Amino acid sequence: ELPGWHYDDVDAALLDGRVDCAAAWPGAFGSIRAAAIYDVLAPAPYFAGPTARVSYSGCHGWAIPTTCGDLDGAIELVTLLCSAEMHEREATAGGVPARTDVLAATIPVDSTDEARLAITRDTVEHGMITYPPLVRFPEVEDAGWGAIHDALCGELSAAEAVASMQHAAESALT
Repeated sequence: ELPGWHYDDVDAALLDGRVDCAAAWPGAFGSIRAAAIYDVLAPAPYFAGPTARVSYSGCHGWAIPTTCGDLDGAIELVTLLCSAEMHEREATAGGVPARTDVLAATIPVDSTDEARLAITRDTVEHGMITYPPLVRFPEVEDAGWGAIHDALCGELSAAEAVASMQHAAESALT
């Protein structure tokens, strides 16, 4: 089944006990905490190469189009979505708030959560890289995921996968 899995499928396999280790998104912690096998799971940072440990991340972003019919309402909504209260709700649900002040103030619910938060805070501070400001970046990301998948399944060599990702990135920039 593994070659056909996507993010949610990997999380489900971990929580069902069908895999021993998975790179779950930090925002998946709420479902991990609710899982029957929570007491035997432990967070760990992503694997590191010889140069550095990095993890890419995006964050919440909202915009108000120039064609907005209710500018005051849109401003009110964006203000609410960016508020500490909303980010605290996300943190309480097991997500990682984009507001660093809220992340810093998040109190762990137990020792496993304490380890998760320490790893997350360290990654944000020392190892996080963000999406480039490129509207077509999702195309590059999808091409990358697909090429890595195909290389893992033996359908492409590693060199072919890298070339495919390079082509997708160059196409997105033109």
